[in-house]
Amino acid sequence: MVNAQHDLAPPLPGAERMTRDFPHARLATLDAVDHWLYRKCQSPLPARAIDTYLRTLKTPPDGTVFPRP
Repeated sequence: MVNAQHDLAPPLPGAERMTRDFPHARLATLDAVDHWLYRKCQSPLPARAIDTYLRTLKTPPDGTVFPRP
């Protein structure tokens, strides 16, 4: 899961609950308000993490926080 820490839709607690609902899920967050974290984000880091997962199934470590762009 990738979610911005200050996104209001969905807010971070919702992403945290969803992460708990999937046994092998990991949550990485972006220290920003951004909502579109794939391709329209101010930081390239979330999209890179998503692309890496789609190609290799490798996730960032649980609790990763991408810095504010």
